[in-house]
Amino acid sequence: MINPFGVEVFHPGNILSEICPDYRSLVEFSGDELECMPSLGLLMMGAYFPAEIEVSYIQDHFYYDFEHPETPAYFAEDFDLVALSGFTMQIPRAYQIADHFRKKDSTVIIGGQHASSLPQEAKTHCDAVIAGEGEDVFPRALKDWLQGQLKPFYYSQKNIPGELIPSPRFELLTEIARYNKVPVQATRGCPYNCEFCSIKAVYGSRYRMRPVANVIRDLEKAKALFPHPHISFADENMLVDTAYAKELVTAMIPLGLTWEAYADITVARNPELLDLLRVSGCLELEIGLETVNPESLKAVSPFKAGQIEKYPEMIKTIQDHGVGVMGLFVVGFDQDGPDTFERLWDFMETNRIFEADLAVLNPLPGSPLYTRLKEEGRILSEDWGRYTWTQINFQPKLMSVEELKKGMLRLHKKSHSKAWEQLRNSPLNPRFARECQGGLK
Repeated sequence: MINPFGVEVFHPGNILSEICPDYRSLVEFSGDELECMPSLGLLMMGAYFPAEIEVSYIQDHFYYDFEHPETPAYFAEDFDLVALSGFTMQIPRAYQIADHFRKKDSTVIIGGQHASSLPQEAKTHCDAVIAGEGEDVFPRALKDWLQGQLKPFYYSQKNIPGELIPSPRFELLTEIARYNKVPVQATRGCPYNCEFCSIKAVYGSRYRMRPVANVIRDLEKAKALFPHPHISFADENMLVDTAYAKELVTAMIPLGLTWEAYADITVARNPELLDLLRVSGCLELEIGLETVNPESLKAVSPFKAGQIEKYPEMIKTIQDHGVGVMGLFVVGFDQDGPDTFERLWDFMETNRIFEADLAVLNPLPGSPLYTRLKEEGRILSEDWGRYTWTQINFQPKLMSVEELKKGMLRLHKKSHSKAWEQLRNSPLNPRFARECQGGLK
């Protein structure tokens, strides 16, 4: 089971490389030291292998040689079956790996977000494609393979109930100390319909919750296996069901873990839940605020458009309860003009956002956005390695590609320069500070 390398900062033309020419060496360092997670999807699929099958999990970037990406050490191994999963920006590397092992007569199966969105394309690089939720079809594919009857496509026909979502096989991981974020899933799906979201190509729209006892079991296992686990919940919108969220978070308190999760801004309406989040170790919530332009939100996310006027009040409420808000922002919507960048910066500064994630609109295959822009003839590239959150693959409406790029560059420089100064002066990160002196100009 191989998690393909796919860090966006290494792709040519990346905005971040213009902020800091030495970004590559920085991220080679920080990729392990600051944020490193295994693939939750692959670890969950690992639960379906019979005990007599020897299963290995490979984190591709642990072996990746930037000068010779075609010859990682594990390419010399012989496997009967290779299972790959990846997002769009990972898929070129996944195809390289798949092509290599097919030449060695391994059977190759590919699943995940991109393969679920474009299964016919993925099939040209593998023996079988898993489209949709793996829990629904991967056990069948595995059985067919063992019987020599593997089919070319396996399409998920239903949303798996929460109680049937398996626990990840963390014990498959080697070099476990290199992972400093541990993915766990409590809920699956999101009830809202944002135009740019591609996750429904895999999970559909039905919101499901795993039994609290199952989630706690996974957390206890992570705590026992990892030296200093920080939990990163992989849920699309973890706190939608308030009663369930309170039950889960209350059960987490005795574990003494730190954690983060994706949620929507309406969590601010429940002060009791916010108190429980803080007490249970929640350091920050990653909240898709998307934009400060009401017209943009009306077009792409009517639910969020109904909250935008209360963003400042809600952000303050969450952070006053001791939980940081990571604002997830996107620039490049059809209603965004050249003034968008300064407006967004002023908003972040005025509302004292704990952390910000700034992205260029990314028309991922499987999203309604990709379908619309494709029909309008506005997709500029289908080089999937460019489908990161800092590269521009479509024609904006109210500005040129160059205006969007330069505006994002200015925004990133402001944001990263401030964060850089904080990191450089932080007593909590002496090695990082030492490695990065003089990095950002």
